[in-house]
Amino acid sequence: MIATNLRTDLFYDQLVRESGCSEYLFTTNPLLVPNGLFQRLNKAVPAMLDLLDGEDYWNYCLQQQQWSLKPHPMKLTDFTGCADFLVTSEGAKLIEMNINLPGKIGLIQTLGEATKQLFGEEYNHYTNLNALEELLTTIREALPTEVPIAILVSHLPASDKHQAHYRYFADELNRLGLNTTVVPAREVTVTPTGCNWKDLEFGAFINLVIPFVWEGNQAVFQPLNTLWEQHPDLFFPNPTGGMFGTKELLHYLDAQRHQPNAKLWNDFVLRANLFSDFDSVDALLEAYQPHEMVLKPLKDYDTKGVYVQPDLTLIEQLFAERKADYMVQEFTSSVQLPFENEAGERLLSHSLIYRVFFASKQPIAYQGYVVHGEFNGTYYSAPVIVVD
Repeated sequence: MIATNLRTDLFYDQLVRESGCSEYLFTTNPLLVPNGLFQRLNKAVPAMLDLLDGEDYWNYCLQQQQWSLKPHPMKLTDFTGCADFLVTSEGAKLIEMNINLPGKIGLIQTLGEATKQLFGEEYNHYTNLNALEELLTTIREALPTEVPIAILVSHLPASDKHQAHYRYFADELNRLGLNTTVVPAREVTVTPTGCNWKDLEFGAFINLVIPFVWEGNQAVFQPLNTLWEQHPDLFFPNPTGGMFGTKELLHYLDAQRHQPNAKLWNDFVLRANLFSDFDSVDALLEAYQPHEMVLKPLKDYDTKGVYVQPDLTLIEQLFAERKADYMVQEFTSSVQLPFENEAGERLLSHSLIYRVFFASKQPIAYQGYVVHGEFNGTYYSAPVIVVD
């Protein structure tokens, strides 16, 4: 649907200008999720996380030797992050799961509130209206203390556009009763009880540094390494979630369809294999034809290094040069959605992604990504509304 005679200016004002997050793009066109699918995915995500929160998967991750940060056992509260599903004509298909605090976490409740104000009584089931309160419950369980909390963030150029969001997230948590401050992770000084930054003492940490970024740039995050090694119990969430959330989990889930709870989630999971499962490109091509492939690095973010329906030359190159850190997932195409951008231009999406945010394994919020241009093109955040 196209929102035409609605106060869309108020929607954008609340999301962009009030929050200061002017680098993010939004659309007022909601992703309408049927209630049956909504409820099924709300059961599927915790069931998949229960499977990953087991000794078998812990040992599997360690055996892969893909992770160089010191692993630390995961607690229930550490299973906080998001699951992304491609919306297809055959339903929703899992494309990745991030077991760490995801982007735009500070805006998810505002997205719900702005959506309800935009559409009024037109819909009955708005999402995200209590998302931050639910996240706060997990934070307080993970960090049961009243000491000041440092929200640790990256200083790297890719994070420049997110700085306003980090500050907004801190403001929202402080409004709910926490005492948080945004702190560049590379500037902390480790102390016996936590860390110091600009003469401020902190005794607990909310980590917003993407685990893949941290693990891949440890030299520039050396103070963060030391902080993690000396005070792992003061972190939320545990960065070991990065080890749990590599693309290997797609292969692991595909191989676990025999599990007793698999009926809750197996139709949301596509075929997936590691490159290392195959002795040769010919063996890979016996299992997947090029038009059936999506190639993904095991530790990617922001679609970097992802190739959809690659040609044979690229397949052979990656297999020869990066066999140890690439995987293949079955290709499926997305449905498309007409939508409007903030300028009022009417566009057609390339694909749709349905994101389920979870805290302590339980869904707390939802977001649509309307992707324009190509699969890794321009991402517009869309509200999610549940319909009967």
